[in-house]
Amino acid sequence: MMISGRTESANKDGMLALHVQPSKLWSIPELVDLVASHCSPSQLATLAQVNRAISDIPLSRLYNKVSSNFHNLLSILAPLEAESDHSLNFVRPLEKSDWIRFLHYAKFVKELLISDTTVSPDAFCVMDATRPPGDVFLSLRRFDAGPSLGSSSYLCRLVFHPKLRVFHATSWKPPLRLLQNIRTIANSLQILELNDYGAILDSRTNAELLLLLVELTAIVQLILPPTFLTSKAFEILSFKEHLQGLRCATSGYFFSARPPFPDFEYDLKFPKTGFQGLTTLCIEDRSARPHERLSITAEHKVLRRLRVTLSGEPELDSVMKWFLEIAPKFTGLTHLAFEGAVWCNDMGLLNPTVSFSMLLPLLSLHQLETLRFETETAVSLIDDHIDQMARAWPSLRNFRFCSLAIYEETYTELTASCLISMAEHCRLLEMLTISLDASRPLSRNNASNIGFSDSFRWLYFPDSLPGEINDTAEFIADLLPTHAVFRYESFILPVDRDPSRMESWAAISALVKSFLRVKHRYRLRGSHSE
Repeated sequence: MMISGRTESANKDGMLALHVQPSKLWSIPELVDLVASHCSPSQLATLAQVNRAISDIPLSRLYNKVSSNFHNLLSILAPLEAESDHSLNFVRPLEKSDWIRFLHYAKFVKELLISDTTVSPDAFCVMDATRPPGDVFLSLRRFDAGPSLGSSSYLCRLVFHPKLRVFHATSWKPPLRLLQNIRTIANSLQILELNDYGAILDSRTNAELLLLLVELTAIVQLILPPTFLTSKAFEILSFKEHLQGLRCATSGYFFSARPPFPDFEYDLKFPKTGFQGLTTLCIEDRSARPHERLSITAEHKVLRRLRVTLSGEPELDSVMKWFLEIAPKFTGLTHLAFEGAVWCNDMGLLNPTVSFSMLLPLLSLHQLETLRFETETAVSLIDDHIDQMARAWPSLRNFRFCSLAIYEETYTELTASCLISMAEHCRLLEMLTISLDASRPLSRNNASNIGFSDSFRWLYFPDSLPGEINDTAEFIADLLPTHAVFRYESFILPVDRDPSRMESWAAISALVKSFLRVKHRYRLRGSHSE
């Protein structure tokens, strides 16, 4: 089989053709990488099988990661054909010679990433029953199993081995069987991601889970379904010396209905000497009084990222007390994301004084770089509240406030003046998402021509109220650097929700773009004249 390669040269002699002998080409890993970059996964699998000149080193490059070409890899073992349900299965029994051939390729696989597959579960059963002693994928370090694979015990037995470091499963049924399989490799796992948000915990699964958590001695990153993070599980994990990230799986749908947790204890108690290396924490509480289930006995300075979902419709007072508990203890936080279905009597969240009292404890987190605050209902603030936030968080890079809520008229008292405070005090700011009422009179004029720094790139007003078109556009453009993007469209609301509002914002947006183009040309002329 003859392989030729061709490179292009920009010199005056034109094209230079290079003919490379196959034995030389396939002995150079860099050339193999070049060939591989222009091949689909299925082409790679076929290429590796038919090319007899290829050596082990470049072959390891071709089979380093297997994903959508998984069925091509299995076809090395024996031919596959579609059955009546369209799933693929082997056309004949597997023999010893098949396994000898297959293992030569399987030993090079380091990452097996299968989001979905058409291979029949019966095929995995046959492989498990006929395989020779020892591990099938000797070099495998990472295995990602999609929804159709998480429950396959046969596949797990084929893939799991003592050197596996990363395992990710999207969903599985039943969870007990999967947890039992994971226990066989628990000591080697450094990253375990069980991302089935809807998994329900029962007593047998809970018992198996606790045994597994004890045996995860090398765990660094862990994701569990929210129902799995019980008080006992939290206690066991608090003493994992290598644990850096602990997350609950998320649904991706903030407004989805969420059933209450099953009948286990879900108090989160941070022991004085626990979680010594934890830098990232993502938790969910579905109770109506979440502050009563949180206890932090000592300061945890190393925690940098916290994401919390309070989906049990807690009262505003409970949320404030929850913030009062974390703020003096998690003093090193740089990223805070909050999602909550906050409940308050008499539309209290539309009272700026009441709303800000809930947020006030967070002002002590002076190292914040990212704040994402989302609620089901609109939260009203005034310009002075944004000014206090901007002064308290000078390192902010991303500020996102209530971007998913619906803002009717009178729902907020924020004016466009709040942007001045952000531009003045948060000089590292890159992204700002906030709902305001641009029709309200400014509480502060930009007399000093304050503007966002050159690092700023995104301004978004979701479901905001427009002001006078020319004045609003000029005010926004004066604050923005010329490369920044201004958006107003809501990502969740129908486009015809308020046509007149959207028409005004469309006109404002067009003017902002025009003003920024003029500003850019003016600066270019100024730089050329210098």
